[in-house]
Amino acid sequence: MSALMNIEAGVNGVERVVSRPTNISEASKAAELSAKTAFAVRMLHESITESDETTVPISEQGNIFVPRGEIDGEYVEFEALPLYVPEGPRSVFNNPPKWIVDVLRQLYPTDSVWGVVESLPGGEAEVVETILATLGTVNDGFLDHYGWVEHEDYGTILVSEPYGLDANQFEKLRTFCANGGLTYRIVGFSNHYPSRTLRIEIWKA
Repeated sequence: MSALMNIEAGVNGVERVVSRPTNISEASKAAELSAKTAFAVRMLHESITESDETTVPISEQGNIFVPRGEIDGEYVEFEALPLYVPEGPRSVFNNPPKWIVDVLRQLYPTDSVWGVVESLPGGEAEVVETILATLGTVNDGFLDHYGWVEHEDYGTILVSEPYGLDANQFEKLRTFCANGGLTYRIVGFSNHYPSRTLRIEIWKA
């Protein structure tokens, strides 16, 4: 078997890591090898460029190999793509931001849970957890594998990573954000089951 991975390095550090698997088995092994050596490759890159602060650091997350070409039922071409996995959200119960408390008070003022907030062990955090649960995908909502992430531009944001949204669920997301004065976006990377889930980010602008 030929080398699964070739590391090309120069005066500017590690320039690229090349893999040319010829079948599914080799692609799987190459992806595993890429993940196992990512830290070592990064250290090699930094040892070469330690005096050059302008060099862009390389990713530690490795590559995935996507079959692109097929002849007679056999994959003969694979494209190496960098795997990007963003930060996963912390528990929705863990220190929710004030803006979500204010929004839920505005949108659900008659919910009975507000009447017992003072007696709840978790206080407002428990109220937030209770109300947001009603917006979960099990209730045909838009929240799944959700919680809080600290964003460098938007502060504390609500992140949800469902496997998909139908028209009704998307409308619930749109209405929730419109009525609450919130901004949202949907991106193609996620922490929970990358490549199978999408990521919704919601924040108070």
